[in-house]
Amino acid sequence: MLVRRERFLVGAILFLVLAGIAIPYLVGWQNAGESHLFTGFLLNPQDGNSYLAKMFQGWRGDIRFTLPYTAERGEGAYLFLFYLFLGRVARLFGTPLIAIFHLARGLSALIMYLCLYRFLMYTFAQVHVRIFAFILASIGSGLGWIALLFGGFTSDFWVAEAYPFLSAYSNPHFPLGLAILLVLFTFNQGRNSGLSTWLTVLLSLLLAILLPFGVVLVLLILAGLVFWECFPRYSGIFRSVVFQRLTWIGLAGIPILIYDIVVTHQDPLLKVWNSQNLTPSPPLWDLLLSLSPVILLAMVGIGTYYKSQERSIRLLITWAILGVLLLYIPWGLQRRFMLGLYIPICALAAAGLGAMAKNRRRFSLAAILITMLVLPTNLVILLSSAQAIHTHNPQIYLSKEEANGLDWINSQTPADATILAAPETGLFIPAHTGRRVFYGHPYETVDAAQQKALVTRFFEGALTKAEEGDLLAKTDYVFVGPREELIGSFTPARNLDFAYATHAVRIYQVIEP
Repeated sequence: MLVRRERFLVGAILFLVLAGIAIPYLVGWQNAGESHLFTGFLLNPQDGNSYLAKMFQGWRGDIRFTLPYTAERGEGAYLFLFYLFLGRVARLFGTPLIAIFHLARGLSALIMYLCLYRFLMYTFAQVHVRIFAFILASIGSGLGWIALLFGGFTSDFWVAEAYPFLSAYSNPHFPLGLAILLVLFTFNQGRNSGLSTWLTVLLSLLLAILLPFGVVLVLLILAGLVFWECFPRYSGIFRSVVFQRLTWIGLAGIPILIYDIVVTHQDPLLKVWNSQNLTPSPPLWDLLLSLSPVILLAMVGIGTYYKSQERSIRLLITWAILGVLLLYIPWGLQRRFMLGLYIPICALAAAGLGAMAKNRRRFSLAAILITMLVLPTNLVILLSSAQAIHTHNPQIYLSKEEANGLDWINSQTPADATILAAPETGLFIPAHTGRRVFYGHPYETVDAAQQKALVTRFFEGALTKAEEGDLLAKTDYVFVGPREELIGSFTPARNLDFAYATHAVRIYQVIEP
């Protein structure tokens, strides 16, 4: 009976979560009507469109990634292979890219939550503790909603890779990467790891492709666990199951990491992109608020179980402590260490509450109270999505005329054409047409700040004749729509010829002067 009840609770939570990450997008499409096109992204549309642009490259048959938001094509490299693969799947089945993106997102979310509960089953023998940990990690977030009342905007609203719900809400590679991470962290109670060597290697390779930094995190956490388990003599380090897992993961994942590092330092365009792609950690107060209130209970869990001989508990403690400490090493990508950090914090919080509660009744009452505190931030995110949908926010909607203009570009221009458009429009063009732009993304546009200023000055009419001539010499088409008109009143140059026009959108072809 207990097993049946547990399955029912887990199934109900899964249903609620999967509905929560799907329904807003369905509403977004339904609300587009005849006048708009929903672009398919509700959380961080900037990165969402960049993923779609990568899928477009795979759809047209590219096997090497090139920066889609930079006018220069470059040599490219074997990066973002997951999205190139999804693009090929879309081409194979004749399915829109955005549909494949969200199908992959939903499937990845389901896999992640199943792997999360499997991980918790190996960690906690008490059903009520693991159910509570699962609820917290699945639907919870921090106390950012309190900061919002005072004008603050904390990490639990936007650092999607740290929180399972936000990961599932934003893209497919975060939840799938977290699922692999959890499987690699799941150890059986006996000497055997529960995963054969070949499966460990395969999953490590896939993790290195999906989330290269995930491999770094896994290796550091497992190294810390080995250090803890073998302390102080280290005599049995080579016989340790954890060390063996660490070795195979390193052998599989490190070569891919080395390739990524080499190619992003040797390719001139990717080198600039890499130098712009900085992800500093939030201030400490922001982090603590974004992980509260569960981090307070997690401290109780650490204090109660730090002498435990259970490998799964030691893993949680190692992950939580290292994850927080590594966030503040002096390095430009330090925020990457937040990957999945909410999971061990929630698990330790459930363990801490289990140690504090005198009986199941008190445990249940406290669990309900804490759940009520961790829900509002995600509810605010969902309500914000509803507001953006209701108002046809231009960050997530294109006007129908803009969409028709992009369709014309997709069908009537060469595949290697370069389009000059406003910064906001530049975000959508590579995602919907595969054509290159001068500016569209703060990281994936080389010399992004200078290019954004140049494009803006062009539509303001503030360029000199020489500057305008140099820019148009690198341009094939100029897109002029509502977003461009907001910058300034565009006056076409003499070497621009009408190629497409509606009431709100004009596209000019650059002709030889």
